[in-house]
Parts: sequence; C-alpha cells; structure tokens
Amino acid sequence: MVELNDPHVVTVVRDGLVERVAGEYLRTGRADGLGTLIEGWSTGTTSRPLLEAAVHALTRGLADPVHARDFREQIYQWCANRSLKGELAQVLVRVCADVLATSHPDQALVRLYHLARRERGTTRARQALCDLVARSRRLHRMLLDRLARSDLSPAHLGIFLQASDPELLTFRRGTSHALIDEQSAQRSLTICWQAALTGLPPRQWQAEARRWFHWASAGTGSHGGLLLDLIVSAAQQCAEKRGEVFALMYACARDAERTGPGGAARAAETTGLLLHKISAAQGIAPATRPETSPRGTRP
Repeated sequence: MVELNDPHVVTVVRDGLVERVAGEYLRTGRADGLGTLIEGWSTGTTSRPLLEAAVHALTRGLADPVHARDFREQIYQWCANRSLKGELAQVLVRVCADVLATSHPDQALVRLYHLARRERGTTRARQALCDLVARSRRLHRMLLDRLARSDLSPAHLGIFLQASDPELLTFRRGTSHALIDEQSAQRSLTICWQAALTGLPPRQWQAEARRWFHWASAGTGSHGGLLLDLIVSAAQQCAEKRGEVFALMYACARDAERTGPGGAARAAETTGLLLHKISAAQGIAPATRPETSPRGTRP
C-alpha cells in the first residue's frame, strides 16, 4: 500500500497507513514482526516511499513506551552485528541522527560509530557521527576514547581524521576549557595520530595535518603550540618510520604555507616552530626555542 502510485496516496496518507500498521504490531506485542517489516521495506527492491515508511515505522517503535528499549536493542544489533543489505544502513543513519540522538545521544553515538566503521561506498554515517559529536564535547571525548581503544583499522582512522577538526578540539564553550586541554583527549589524539601516520597513505593523513597547521598559524586561539606538540609526539612514536614521517610532516607544513589563513609570514613562523619541535624530539635542538613564538603557540 505504501508504494502505490495512486495520486490519492500522498505522503500524509501513506504516513497514516504506516502509523496504523505499526500501531497494530505494537499493540499486539509483535515488535519483532514490525522489525522484520522495516527490514523488508529497506532491502531488496526499495523505493523512496518504502524507505520513508521504514523510517516512520522505526521512529514509531522508538516512541512506544513499552517497546522502545526493544527497538533500541534491535537497532544496535543491526548496526554492530548484521551484514546490512539494501538501504537499511541509510534508514538507520537517519533514525539514529534525527531521532535517537535527541533522546539517547550516547546510544546514537555508539550505533553511528558501528555504521561508520562498516560503511563502504558512502560516508553518510561518518558525517552524521561527526555532526553529532560537534554539538557536544562529552560525546566528542567519548568518540576519541573509543577510537583510541579500537583496532585502528583504516576505517577507524578515516573516522578519526574527520573527527579531529582542530577548530572543535580547541573551541571553548562559555568560560570552560577546550577538549584539547584534557589529558585523556591528548592521549587519545596521540594514539590515533600515531596509527594514522604509520597506517595510512601520506596523502590521506597530510590533508588533516594541513588543517592542523593552518589552525595553529591562524592566531585565533591559544592552542597552536599544543596542536604541534601532539602531532610531533605521535610521529616520535613511529619507531622505524620516525625519520620518514617527520620529513613528510615538515614537507606538508611547508606546502600548507601557501594557503595559510594567517598569511604566508605567519605560516612560515608556524613551520619554523614545527621544525624546532621535530629537532627537539630527535635530540638535536633544545626543548625551549630561544626566539619569541607567534601568538597562539607555545614553545
């Protein structure tokens, strides 16, 4: 019925039909049956009306006072443990981001995280996950910690590179501290950066490193030196690839000077500070830089 092309079956009519069908399943204690119906609408030969029906029915299940927990568990099982077919993953992304994130943000984070690490050919789950943590320092901290404790596969590192936006990391909400000021976040960032520097092609991690160098040279905050400290510390832990990684990092910083938001001179100062920190990490320069560092950095 939800897929009929009859002009009378407009969206409001279809939503009403789905509401009544879902209500009957829930009223009769057949939450599992509704879950099967939702999965069927999202897989096989799908259409926009069927996918909208699946979203509507799943939203209805999450709002049910008796069966809401069952549906949250069902969503978790789909996201974490099932090989998803058709467009079910995209239905889950929408419901987690638009519905579950409002009532149970921690659970939405976990479910989007599982979808993001498993998705292929799209980054919708990753984008929804990063949008979610951008609204909450607590959720951002949770994601970084979860990533640092993962197996740091390329999929996990892809999430990390997008979630490590330096603007968000250094943003102060009100008069509170920034996430990057927390030792636990610094530890997670260093662990993930070390894995990215050794486990990803340079062009992939250099794109995010360039963003860090730009933010460090922008002069818009007080964390420029700390951003450099963390990425240099991660490179220092790269064992036999340390020299190669330092060289690639410095080359990336030099290249970033051309597009630095604070101007070429300021970007060059940041690159000089980075080079000093690299030299200090290799034991060929003192830890303290004698000249004055640009505002927004610390020696």
